[in-house]
Amino acid sequence: GICDCCDGSDESVAGTCQDACEAQGAAFRAAAAERAAAVERGLAARREYVAKYASAKGGWASEVAEKKTALEEAKASEAALKEQKEAAEVVERAMQDEERKRKEVEEAARAAAEAERKAAEEAALNATRALLERCTAEVSPDPEALAACPPPTEAEPAAEEENSLFGDDDDEDSGDAAAAEAEGGGEAAGEAAGEAV
Repeated sequence: GICDCCDGSDESVAGTCQDACEAQGAAFRAAAAERAAAVERGLAARREYVAKYASAKGGWASEVAEKKTALEEAKASEAALKEQKEAAEVVERAMQDEERKRKEVEEAARAAAEAERKAAEEAALNATRALLERCTAEVSPDPEALAACPPPTEAEPAAEEENSLFGDDDDEDSGDAAAAEAEGGGEAAGEAAGEAV
């Protein structure tokens, strides 16, 4: 027969199979106990991990809340700083525009003053040239203009002396011409007197 039962009770002839139920049951119970112990160890480890995870999760939740609060504060601070920056940029641009306008006004005033100074210098130079031309003209200047003439420099007396010399020659020529004219007049008067006689 085939001993498919642990105690061989299904066999027609008793004693054909040995009774191994007790031994097989003990082995089965030992294996089941080992499996149960392993399962319990696994469940204990799971409970430990779950407890650790729950504790860590609470810490993580608190940390996440703190991070969110810090993030919101940072965003608010960033917005405030952005507004301050924009306001400062507006003030800076206004100051730069004011400084630019001030420099433009100063530059315009400086250019106008420089132009006025050059115009005054040019007018004074032209007036001096005109006065010198009137004072050094070949014809005798007007007495009033002569009074306005500047005094002669060190180089001018020689020219005046030379002019005086030429002036004396002119006077001598004028005297000779007057004497000749007087002599001619005398001769004409004598002839007139002879004809009358």
